[in-house]
Amino acid sequence: MKSTVLAVAMAALMIICPLALINGVDADTNNGQTYDRVLVEGDSYSYSPTFNVTMGLTVAVSGTAADWLSVSGNATSGYTISGTAPSVSTSGGSQSFVLNVTATTTHPTQTATQTINFTVYDTLTVSGSKTSDIIYTGDTVSATSSSNFTGVTYSMTNAPAGISINASTGAISGTVSETHTGDGDSKTITSTVTATHAASYQSKSYTITFTMYKTVTLSGDTVAYAIKGTDLGTVMENASSGDFAQVSANVGNISYTATINNSNATGTSNKVSGMYVDSNGAINGLPSASGDFTVVITAHHSISGQSATKTITLHAVEPLGFSNVPSGNIVVS
Repeated sequence: MKSTVLAVAMAALMIICPLALINGVDADTNNGQTYDRVLVEGDSYSYSPTFNVTMGLTVAVSGTAADWLSVSGNATSGYTISGTAPSVSTSGGSQSFVLNVTATTTHPTQTATQTINFTVYDTLTVSGSKTSDIIYTGDTVSATSSSNFTGVTYSMTNAPAGISINASTGAISGTVSETHTGDGDSKTITSTVTATHAASYQSKSYTITFTMYKTVTLSGDTVAYAIKGTDLGTVMENASSGDFAQVSANVGNISYTATINNSNATGTSNKVSGMYVDSNGAINGLPSASGDFTVVITAHHSISGQSATKTITLHAVEPLGFSNVPSGNIVVS
């Protein structure tokens, strides 16, 4: 009789394993462990702890992170800890929070715990002193990048040849070695600057649009001829090849200035010996003297700020005529 009662009692006895959270590599060591987690303000966080015992299981949270994390669910469907990381009050800073996860069962009463240390970072921002720039071959570029965080690393992709970024300071500098030889006066180069903050696992970018102009050049002869007292426009119209020189720029948006024998000769109000250079880069006017004149014409590109210069030697000669009279008796008719 006694043996029967003992057998029944043993059959009714339930052997319960020690309660443990089994998230992780080793369930036996997860109880009482501490973990670190990095978030950015506004991040959604969700964690569903699992357990080796679920009978009569309840889960509760405490600590500073419990202000924005809460528990939902039950022992049957499982528990979930979730919430949204709060805003960080310091620009480029972080705040620390602690979450204590406590699991409890009854019959028998057991408790298992985990601790999660949260570091919540401010949202990374990055900006630049230039979001667009006009450049040309040989131009010097200078720009800065900045972030609300210290200790960020900067990088730059698709930069014009010759331009680079300082990985520590974000300074962009260099002399443009890239050229534009294709169709059109300019081409567009879009570069991306990225700031990376390793501790918070954040990266943010902005773009710089470079408008790359062709190098301004002037074509045309270096020697011109004029006749004293004869309109240079007439000489140009009736000249044979090489008798008259007019400069021509390889791009648009050009204005011209000029000197003749080192004196300003830009426009009709600045004539030198009756000659001037017009808005098309042509020498015009009525030479009032003969001799050799040095004409320096400069083309100015109004968009990129470039300039190019061409020097022309202008030979102004006396009007053609006879220097003597026929020999013999001259009859005046």
